[in-house]
Amino acid sequence: MSGDKDLEGTAKKLPYPKAVFFIIICEFCERFCYYGMRTILTLYFVQVLKWSDNQATVVYHAWVMVSYFTPLIGAMLADSLLGKFQTILYLGIVYCAGCVVLALAATPPLNFPVIAISLVGLALISLGTGGIKPCVSAFGADQFKLPEQEVYVASYFAIFYAAINSGSLVSTVLTPILREDVKCFDDDHCYSLAFAIPGGLMIFALIVFVVGRPGYIVNKPEGNVVVQVLGAIKHSLSRRGSEVKAGRARDHWLDYAEDKYGKRFIAEAKVLMKVLFLYIPVPFFWALFDQQGSRWTLQATRMDGDTWGWVIKPDQLQVLNPALVLIFIPIFDRGIYPLLSKFGVLKKPLQRLVMGGIFAGVAFVVSGLVELSLENTYATILKKGESNFHMVNGLPDCPLHMTLDANRKVVIPPNQMEIFEAINARDYPNVKFETFSGEGTCRRTRVHTEPVLTGESEVAKSFMMLWHGDDLKFHHVLDEDDMEKAKSGNPRIRVIYDPANIKENTTVQGFTEKQSFHFELNRLGWTSFGEVEPTKYDFYMSNAENPTGFQLDSLDLKLGAVYLMSVVRNEDKFGESKESYDIVMHQITKANDVHMLLLIPQYIIMTMGEIMFSITIMDFSYAEGPPSMKSVMQSTWLLTVAFGNLIVIIIAEAQIFDKQWKEFFLFAGLMFADMLIFSYMAYKYVPADRFWLRDDEEKEKDEVKALEDEKDEGKENSALEHED
Repeated sequence: MSGDKDLEGTAKKLPYPKAVFFIIICEFCERFCYYGMRTILTLYFVQVLKWSDNQATVVYHAWVMVSYFTPLIGAMLADSLLGKFQTILYLGIVYCAGCVVLALAATPPLNFPVIAISLVGLALISLGTGGIKPCVSAFGADQFKLPEQEVYVASYFAIFYAAINSGSLVSTVLTPILREDVKCFDDDHCYSLAFAIPGGLMIFALIVFVVGRPGYIVNKPEGNVVVQVLGAIKHSLSRRGSEVKAGRARDHWLDYAEDKYGKRFIAEAKVLMKVLFLYIPVPFFWALFDQQGSRWTLQATRMDGDTWGWVIKPDQLQVLNPALVLIFIPIFDRGIYPLLSKFGVLKKPLQRLVMGGIFAGVAFVVSGLVELSLENTYATILKKGESNFHMVNGLPDCPLHMTLDANRKVVIPPNQMEIFEAINARDYPNVKFETFSGEGTCRRTRVHTEPVLTGESEVAKSFMMLWHGDDLKFHHVLDEDDMEKAKSGNPRIRVIYDPANIKENTTVQGFTEKQSFHFELNRLGWTSFGEVEPTKYDFYMSNAENPTGFQLDSLDLKLGAVYLMSVVRNEDKFGESKESYDIVMHQITKANDVHMLLLIPQYIIMTMGEIMFSITIMDFSYAEGPPSMKSVMQSTWLLTVAFGNLIVIIIAEAQIFDKQWKEFFLFAGLMFADMLIFSYMAYKYVPADRFWLRDDEEKEKDEVKALEDEKDEGKENSALEHED
């Protein structure tokens, strides 16, 4: 106790190293940059690079995987060659260069080969962020004089990790706003700005880091323990065969390296291997956890974010994790763990690890159930030999009786649409259309026969029946209907109309107080699909004769829906065409009617799993592992994240399932199986003999004794002076 008080007193005499705050500011900005880019990256892949969900998922996780492999490079450079300061400086420059390259790639006017330049930027970022990851926190700790300032180190790490969480929290909220709410270069989004702002903060972080240079304590490289452990393993394996043949077999396979690395180092390495054996199941946890930025974000794009007038952006939901972590840590530490320990539940670290993994699996069960509820809002997936017919009744006054074949006879009300979904892709001869005088407001009895209607395999087509004088006119939209939802979640529209009733330079415009869009009506009778913001629009039509236009109607366009908008010229009571039009929206793909807030439970469950799994295993491995092996454990820990992302890449690339909910349930099942294996490993685990603690106790006793001897010597000297 007296020794601790002396250390505290000494710490108070030494000033708190101000250089630490340069490092903390640097870390806040770097984490803002990394998590800001990571938050929007999946949507950048699907919206700008036009990749499929699977492609985006694979490349996203490949990038994360590389970002967690490169810390090994950074650690080796820092410990064996450059030192921490120069490693952070040089790889920080690489990081900044990657941010600039990525922002330029996302700037349309530059006309760069966007995919190639984007990948170059991401490669530089992964090298930079991964390379400095193991150096920054350790470099900050180097600024303290130990053991005199040991009491300050804990407060430093608390502030450091608060900076990490604050940076990720702020960027996860702000970057999606920059991506979607800011419009630039005639696009509906502004990825160039959303990448540039985090990149600018990274450049600022590097400047701050360099400005603090005069106050830093910069230690020389002392050698990398990871390299030493790998060297011991290699040396042991190379000697094992010859030693066994010579009759000098050892108890442990690492003992064969004692001749070169010494008994103490090998003893610590053996304890390390025992602890790292428990890391084998860990990658499966990260395989599930890191899909918050890929599969779960893509899932959110297919949901409704409209919350009392405020639209939640799909990538903003990722903010739930860091926010919930900050909330849950004190709740678990001060409430849940102490309460459950009274009943003998979750007392041991390995029990918490198993439960954390189970929670991650449950989170994916929940996400699978949510995905099942979304299924009926998705576009129809046409299989080989199937086709869709979208038949629009463009008659403003008459119900349309349609006979497709002997088994399909329908009545389509005026200005409405009938979808013949997933029908056989074949010829339908003698399709018949009829109207009957006196039915509703219909004044004409007409019959129109289309000799053959042809369905194409895996193709959706639109048709429209119109008046042409007193006859029925069949309008066939030759371009197929793309029923897929927009990757952004925004509604998509195509306009169909009778080109004979459209005057020169006719446009259909949609207006709100903040935005507008328009379609130019050509002589074909249909437009291509356009993507617009989800809101209520006032629609107008204008042409060369009436450039100011006239109002058509007000329509509310919903998130995720795909519309055919039919424009039909009205008639008077005598059947004569009038200079007015009706517009009607026909949904060929349903709107997102499941709310994004339904995703909150899976984020809560996953974060609870993270608290029990991730934090516990770090505490456990640091408690069980030798102090000299901390860097090896940190490197291996980062590698488990990399291998977890590799698992996602393999499963996504394999494309085992045609439905996303099946993949979610697969990951849940793999996680449960993984935890079953881990439970057995934990049951068999025997805690290590932490011999280094005895050494520390002896060292502490020696330090206390030395301090007491100094005091006694001081008293004796004082007494002698008094006698004089």
